[in-house]
Amino acid sequence: LSDPGIAGLFAFRLAYTACIGIIWGFLPVFADTEFSLSSSAIGVLVMLGVFVSGLAQTPMGYVADRMDRRVMALCGGAVVCVAVLSFSWAGSFWGLFRSNLLFGLGGGTAMVAIMAMAVNKGKDTGAMGSVMALMTMAHSAGMLAGSLMAGLMMDLFTLRGAFGLGALIMAAGVFVFWACLFLREDKCYRPAAAGPASDPGTGSVPGPGSGSVPGPGSGSVPGPG
Repeated sequence: LSDPGIAGLFAFRLAYTACIGIIWGFLPVFADTEFSLSSSAIGVLVMLGVFVSGLAQTPMGYVADRMDRRVMALCGGAVVCVAVLSFSWAGSFWGLFRSNLLFGLGGGTAMVAIMAMAVNKGKDTGAMGSVMALMTMAHSAGMLAGSLMAGLMMDLFTLRGAFGLGALIMAAGVFVFWACLFLREDKCYRPAAAGPASDPGTGSVPGPGSGSVPGPGSGSVPGPG
């Protein structure tokens, strides 16, 4: 975590999974106490965010290979912030439905970019296993911290306040990510180049079986012997 890039990725994933922990832990309670929804309706709501996030990841992966992944993560994180906060404004099943839909879209956009950057960072540092372990630890710690903090918020204030806390946590994670990664120029956070380009000024081209063949500017011609 001494590397700012890895710290930023860790903070983003920690904040995002804290929001997941809040939604999975307290959305069923919220939906039952505030709207008296049936068990099947609550199940649909809990499933929806994961389902939409999974559907979004394939096209977002295509996009992540072609644009700055830091921008994708920031945009996805902003959408997640709004989505989690909108749970506290919901007034019916369809309000919760829209919030879950938005949360899934934001998460699907951000997590693809975050994991792509983590892989690139692991290659760059030569510590792929350690970077992946940190990402997994951030996931577990976020689920734990989000559920515990939201439970305290619900006991001390209101149930709707738990979702406001989630939005605040996500905003903090996005800010740390921006401070650690977006202010730095690093090739690991951009799409890979299409391929190595040839240097027109070398004066030689590859030859069959040997290192090179004299180019037009080499100044010598092979003799008859």
